[in-house]
Amino acid sequence: MKLTRGQKEARLRASADGIIAALLAWDEEQSAPSLTEMEDTVLELRRRMGQPGRGDASRVGGLKVERGYYYCACCESGFFPPGPATGVGARVLE
Repeated sequence: MKLTRGQKEARLRASADGIIAALLAWDEEQSAPSLTEMEDTVLELRRRMGQPGRGDASRVGGLKVERGYYYCACCESGFFPPGPATGVGARVLE
């Protein structure tokens, strides 16, 4: 189910608020963090922002992909037909 703009905005704001709070708390605990410590912290928070509540993996973290999955009426084995984007070409399903 596709989220509405308002639902997406609410999720992003909630995620951002949590990340901002975590960054401020971390900053208050540090007296003189190294550049590596700052980078590690910011990269971890960026990773969390990019994948709120998702599974699977992509180049920047997690994502959820919905797709059709079909079963053969004769043998009942499942299959996912490749589409034109895979480079396999369009095939007719029978």
